[in-house]
Formats: sequence, structure tokens, C-alpha cells
Amino acid sequence: MDQIEARGTDAERRRAEADRRRLEQDGSFAEPLQRMYYEAGVMVGVEAMRAEQDYLLRRLARLQRMVLGSGTLYGLKVSIGTETRADGKQGATVAVAPGQAIDGLGREVLLPEAYAISLTDWIAAQPPTALEEAFGDGALHLRVTLRAADSPRGFQPSLATGLNIGTDAVVTSRVADSFLLELLPEPPQGSAFPADAPADAVAAWLPDGQRPPAQPEGLTQRERDFLTALPDVAQARQLALAAHRLGQAPPDPCRAAPDRLACLAAAARIPLARIALAADAAQPALAAPGKATVNNLIRPFVQPLPLHGTL
Repeated sequence: MDQIEARGTDAERRRAEADRRRLEQDGSFAEPLQRMYYEAGVMVGVEAMRAEQDYLLRRLARLQRMVLGSGTLYGLKVSIGTETRADGKQGATVAVAPGQAIDGLGREVLLPEAYAISLTDWIAAQPPTALEEAFGDGALHLRVTLRAADSPRGFQPSLATGLNIGTDAVVTSRVADSFLLELLPEPPQGSAFPADAPADAVAAWLPDGQRPPAQPEGLTQRERDFLTALPDVAQARQLALAAHRLGQAPPDPCRAAPDRLACLAAAARIPLARIALAADAAQPALAAPGKATVNNLIRPFVQPLPLHGTL
């Protein structure tokens, strides 16, 4: 039992380290990329192989984030279900359908099958004060989010590289593209819970995350006159957005964050749905699945190029 628990703890540590490494790399959009350059007679080791993979992965993620944006491609519909507990009582579950998305750092996320989270177990596992702010209007307000995460696989025996780990030393031989599905309490904004609203795809796509002003700043008088004189209103609006982008730098939203890793994890998350679950603040685990409401339409959607001409 001790060896099994130790291996399980080691697997969790490996997943956390792999996730932290990817977040640090994929969130550094302003860092110039470097790729391997091979010459005959040069010894190539593990570091070179990893550098080659990192270059390709980061370049693809940057392209997807800056060209396509982030959000749901298809599927990933969130719904509330029921489960029969061991004591015979009914409980609530949050189910997410199969689908595909691009997370906030431009990484592909694939759910090959449906997943369900027991709300009763999830609520019971939260610290006593974690859900207090998320209660209001007789309901528990939650948010379902998704982001990419690496999952080390295929552990194989290896020579020990550290002290006192010569027994049963293993290394990762495969890394699966996986995901992190999270339920997060949604506290109110000010004195009230925010009303449902469509995601602002333009603001989420821009590096600064802000909705651009109607009149771009920093334009010369000639440029302002040029915009004003355009007869096509739609063309003028698109060009004004392009002019706003002239003053943007590559995104680095967590450069000055005190906890960079937590900031990057938050930046990577994409919302899937908001849930209001009828519950008693004194006994939140006694959630009523029949009185839960879900809104899947508050999420951002990625619009593939074939759809642009039909919108």
C-alpha cells in the first residue's frame, strides 16, 4: 500500500510540474522563440529534443491564440444531471459533453468523451468558507471552466538522477494532451451577482483584454480624416479596430502579477457555463438538481473561417 501511495503521489507531482512548465512557457507570448539548428558531428541530447518540441508547440499555440482567439469550437455543452448516492438519496452532477476548444493561451483542448462531476462530493470537499460569497438569491452560483494541461504517461525504468531514488526509478516516456475541467465559485460583483451576458470576443482576443474605443487613439489627423471619409461603415469599423491594434504589444498579461503561475492558470481558463444551483447556505451539499439553471451561451466561441462569410 505504501509503494502504491508513493507512486500515486509521484504521479501527481509529475503532472503538477509538467503543468507548471507548460503554463510558464505558453504564457510568455512576448519571448522570442528559438529552434534547434542541426549540424553534422554535433551531439544531440534530451535538452535539444525538448527544445525542438517546445518550439513547435509554442509556435502553434501563438498562431491559434492570435489568429483564431479562444473559446469553444464545438460541443462541450454543460448540463445538470442526477445521481443516486450510496445512501439512496438523489444528488446533482455537472456533465460536460465531448467537444473541442482553444484555451486562453491558444492551446487545443479535446474532450473525447463526456465527463461528469458530482456536485455533492465537490461541495463537501470545499473549505467551510470557500462557498460563502457564492451564495445569493437562494442559490449557489458556480462557473465551469476548461483549459489544457499535460498528463505524463508511460513511466519506464531509468537510471537514478537524484539522491536515494535508485530503487524503482522511473521517467515519463509519453505526455498526453489532456485538460483541466474546473468548478469555481462565482462571487458577486459589488452587491449583486453579474447578469448573464454574451462573451465579448473582441475584447478577449485583443492583447490588453479591453474593448477598443470607437475612435482609435494615437492617429494622425490624416488617418482620422481617412477613416471618416470611408463610405462603407462596416469597412470603417474594421479598419478602426485594426488601427487600435497598431498600439498593441504581444500579450503578457501576467508580467507584473505577484503570483505569476496563478495568473497564467486564470488566463488559460475559458468559461463554459454559469450555473445557479438552488441550495441552502447552511447545508450546501443538499443541492436540488431539479432547480438548477445553466447558461452555456455566456462562453466565447471560436468562429472558423468557413463561417465568417455567413455571419
